[in-house]
Amino acid sequence: MGTTPVLVFLFSFVLMAGASNAQDGTTMPSTTEPTPVTVGINLIDVTNIDEVRSTFEIEFDVVVRWQDSRQAFSVEENGTDRIVYVGAQADKFHQDAWSAQIVVANPVGQPSVGNKKLTRFADGRIQLLVRLNATLRADLDYRRFPFDKQTLPIELESFAWNRDQVTLVADPERSGFDGRFGLVEWSVGELEHRTGEIKRLRNDKPISTLVYEVEIERHSDYFLMKIFMTVLIIVSLSWVVFWMSD
Repeated sequence: MGTTPVLVFLFSFVLMAGASNAQDGTTMPSTTEPTPVTVGINLIDVTNIDEVRSTFEIEFDVVVRWQDSRQAFSVEENGTDRIVYVGAQADKFHQDAWSAQIVVANPVGQPSVGNKKLTRFADGRIQLLVRLNATLRADLDYRRFPFDKQTLPIELESFAWNRDQVTLVADPERSGFDGRFGLVEWSVGELEHRTGEIKRLRNDKPISTLVYEVEIERHSDYFLMKIFMTVLIIVSLSWVVFWMSD
């Protein structure tokens, strides 16, 4: 993350409580302390790990949650403790209020945004679920091929808010691997995370960052048995002439 990456929004809309609760999207939920925003990811599939471009293609769900008391409503009056917006409803009914504006910080090109689901709870909690397909950058190192290990990062940060306004927090309970997840040529390790800060030109103060990482290790058996052993047999056959008696 040394150079400023191309930033792409996870979602291109902001959240609103409704016409009776409309807000200025630039007004923070709290003016005295940073708003904690928890982010979890569920990995569905990784494909096309490109050795030349140092990229990988990934499909995953992102769950973003935060608290905004201005979004609270009465359970008695509404007859429910939550309101759910799906797809176009989220774009239609959530246009003016404050949003965390989480972005992917290491994309190549424009990620494809799939289904969206936003849940507004009576106590002011907001939960946004977004499906993403993206090509991401990674520092791939093949010097130990075919015994190499690689790290696939998903770098997240807030586009609009600095560390004094938004703090990103990992959400391990809502993070992990889909039951269908698997890589044919690789063994997959744990989904790790780390938080930090980074300075961007768009903000006068550092911004909070969250990076999820997947460690993968190449299955070397195929290359040992199919390639190296084949070469060894061919070379050994060339030595036979030295062992043949006259």
